[in-house]
Amino acid sequence: MKPINQMTLKELKKEEMDLSEDLHFQVQRGERIRQEDRIELDALRSRIQELELERGLPLRKERIKLGLSMSECARRADVPFRTWQKWELGTRRTPAFAFKLLKG
Repeated sequence: MKPINQMTLKELKKEEMDLSEDLHFQVQRGERIRQEDRIELDALRSRIQELELERGLPLRKERIKLGLSMSECARRADVPFRTWQKWELGTRRTPAFAFKLLKG
């Protein structure tokens, strides 16, 4: 396995899913989970969250610079509030039109 800080978001999510699944099956079999595995899983989840936040950061910075609320931006973009929120959180890829809407 590559070092966590060199993995792509896709690789991290797959690794996290695989490790979560392994640990789940260990628990089902009555086995104890090693502390190292828990630490690795926490590290993977932290890095995933970090990368997802970085992905949405430019949109959030632009919105704040303009003094707009997320609700207002969602209305202007004609998308549900939750969609705009996911764009800013980085859990959903931000389409180019969202940046154009803020800048134009």
